[in-house]
Order: sequence, then C-alpha cells, then structure tokens
Amino acid sequence: VTEPVSVNFAPSSFHFRTAYTVFTTGDSALSDSERRPAPVSGPSATKAANAQRVADWVDEERSRRLTPPRMVLTDKPHLFTNDTGDGCDWQRLLETFAVADMAAAEWLMQSLLATEDHSAGQGNLKPTNGLFALIHALEPRDAAEAMLCCQMALTHAQTMECHRRARIPDQTFEGRDINLRHAERFTRIYAQQLDALNKHRGKGQQKVTVEHVTVNEGGQAVVGNVGR
Repeated sequence: VTEPVSVNFAPSSFHFRTAYTVFTTGDSALSDSERRPAPVSGPSATKAANAQRVADWVDEERSRRLTPPRMVLTDKPHLFTNDTGDGCDWQRLLETFAVADMAAAEWLMQSLLATEDHSAGQGNLKPTNGLFALIHALEPRDAAEAMLCCQMALTHAQTMECHRRARIPDQTFEGRDINLRHAERFTRIYAQQLDALNKHRGKGQQKVTVEHVTVNEGGQAVVGNVGR
C-alpha cells in the first residue's frame, strides 16, 4: 500500500506538490530489501533461478528510477505534482539533480519552475517535463554540475526563443536585429557553460608547461610550437 505524504508550496502563480511515497504495511515501513522477490524454494530451486529473479527485479527498479522527473496534473485547478504513483518520484529528483538532500533537489526544481514560461500553471506540462528530461540527459554527477546543467538548459531555451521572435511574420528590421543579437549572446554564453562543464569533468583542453629542458651530448631539442 502506498501512502503519499505531500508538501505544498507556490512558486510564481501556481502550486506544486512534492510527494514522498512510503511503502507501508500496517504501521511498519518496507525497505527495498524487504520488497525484493522471495527466493525460489522447493526441488526446482537453483542458484541460477534465484539470481535471475533478483537480476530481473534490479533491472525493473533501475528502469523505474533512472527516468526524468515528470509532472502530472491533479484534479484541482493550477495544482500539479511529481507523484506519478510508482513510488520512485523522490529518487528521480535526487538522481536527476545528483544530490543526496531532498531540500536541495526541491530547491533546484522550484527554481526551474519559477523561470519557465508559466505554461505549467495553464495546464501545459510538456515544456516543463521536457526541461527536466533535458537536464536528466546531461547526467550531472554532483550539485555543481546540476546547477550548471540547469543554467545550460535555460540558456538554450532563451536562445531558441530569440530565434523564434526574430522569425515572427512581419517582424520589423530592428526587432529581428535585436533578437538575433541576443541569440548570438546566448549562444556564446552556452558555449562558455559547456566549456566549464567539460573542464569540471576533466574533458577540457590541457596545457603542459615545460620549464627545464636537458639535452645530453649528441641529442637535439626544439623549443617552441611544433606542428606535424
């Protein structure tokens, strides 16, 4: 039996409910290990059969947890929730934002909801869920990467919005020029953010400085830029 315990807060002009689902039977909570499938017993029980059952369970749990957070509408106006009913919503938040504290994951989610175009408050959750899916696809590995990935997703969204406004029918020359200029700025910002992410992950360009060169008798050395 699942009993979701919810917390309400209101970023911007809408309400968002975060659900913590606890698996309970009566008054006792069940851990993941207690929800695992029971071993096969009887004459046909084998190590391979039990191992396969556990492996199938692990794959099922992983597939449920390693998906982006997703918002769904409730029966109340302007109220939506991340409680999809499968008991893995809080784990999706923690894993997507690469944090161990639920308060940090909620703050990042609330920040994203406060910066979107309020389509969620109007009942259209596709842009919001797409934003979460994009951040999930970037696979942040720690809190610093999670914050940077959130900024990158928003920067890309602003870049595309500027391009959209520049292509509005009957757009004035000045309006098109301003929007294209802003799009160019956002593109440069995104490139800088991507470079920062790659450097944080150790993928940036490395620079080696040689301060001392020793040439033995009969050897040769070249100091400077060498190209092939």
